Amino acid sequence: MKMLRRATLLSVLTLVSIQCEWSTAQSPEFTKEQAAAGRTAFRENCAVCHGAKLEGIHLALPLTGTHFDQTWRGKSLAALSFHLLRMPPESVGEPGSLGEETYTNILAFILKSNGLKEGDTALDPTVVAGGRVKIPLLPGTKFDPDAPVAA
Repeated sequence: MKMLRRATLLSVLTLVSIQCEWSTAQSPEFTKEQAAAGRTAFRENCAVCHGAKLEGIHLALPLTGTHFDQTWRGKSLAALSFHLLRMPPESVGEPGSLGEETYTNILAFILKSNGLKEGDTALDPTVVAGGRVKIPLLPGTKFDPDAPVAA
């Protein structure tokens, strides 16, 4: 019986810990200038595979809409950033070759394309890498930890 109580207590504490982490997580902040620069960089470096409207072409997955919502919402922005930094694929270019500012701007453009609003604070890659910035869920959607994490 004691083991059952301990297991129950541990489960409750874990859930409280997760809830506290989510309630203190930051939402992404980026500027209009970052999103505009990201749009230009996306068109030059990413649109050939992901489409001009981020809709995905052939094997490249869409970066907007339902696919984005099910894959990325509720997750750390660091996870999306990690996959973004693996682009372009080796068959097209050298992964990670675009530079930190360009990747950050492309990330801002992807966020804007998915309905997040720009603000006065620039998206900071060191804050993103810290994992405390979460892509907010849409009202009525639920966090799906089992959704594939592919960009």
